[in-house]
Amino acid sequence: MMTMIRIFFIVLIVFLGPICITGHADPGTEDTTVYPQISKFVRSRDFARYNNLAVLPFSDAPNAPNSGQIAQGLASIILGRAGFKVVERSRLNNVLDEQKLLLSGLVNDNQAIKIGKILGVKGVVVGGVGQYESIIRTHRSVCEGRNPHMIPFMGLDCSKSEWIPERLQITSYVSATLRVIDVESGEIIYSASGYFPKGLIDPPQAILESLLFYMMMNWSDKFE
Repeated sequence: MMTMIRIFFIVLIVFLGPICITGHADPGTEDTTVYPQISKFVRSRDFARYNNLAVLPFSDAPNAPNSGQIAQGLASIILGRAGFKVVERSRLNNVLDEQKLLLSGLVNDNQAIKIGKILGVKGVVVGGVGQYESIIRTHRSVCEGRNPHMIPFMGLDCSKSEWIPERLQITSYVSATLRVIDVESGEIIYSASGYFPKGLIDPPQAILESLLFYMMMNWSDKFE
């Protein structure tokens, strides 16, 4: 099992390189590579012990319903691709429904441990999405709002090709936290929080996927 996980990360890094997201600071500037800021706490890297995991629903970001479910699905996919055995969502939802937790979607640590024991896993992954939003800004045309008497001195002819129409710029902001809890001891064996230091032009879901991947890699950086 350890060999399979090691091979996964080696192949991923060699062929894909570090996962990065594109962003920009100001209109008209070139896109630049942006890496997330990650804070972490690691108590255990015993992956053989925590090979079986259940990823519980993450809490939603403010004004972003279902962002927690998106994070839950992405985290499950990332762990599954890394070789971890993740409980299927349908089975997990059945247990949540039995415990009257499916509709609320909110699970505290004690409930998470109880659910983990019912599912027979060694660890449960819980977390939350802190920010998940896109802001749309409108940028005026080059000629809009300028003094018409100044335009000739600036070398612009707003009646011709130099006129640039207004455009929309969509900037996304995402942050998240996660914890891996030992079902038997109740200890938090790994926790992390992360965000990108500037707004990005990618869709929020793509940014969240990249962020969660980096957070998982910080737990499993021994395979780098």
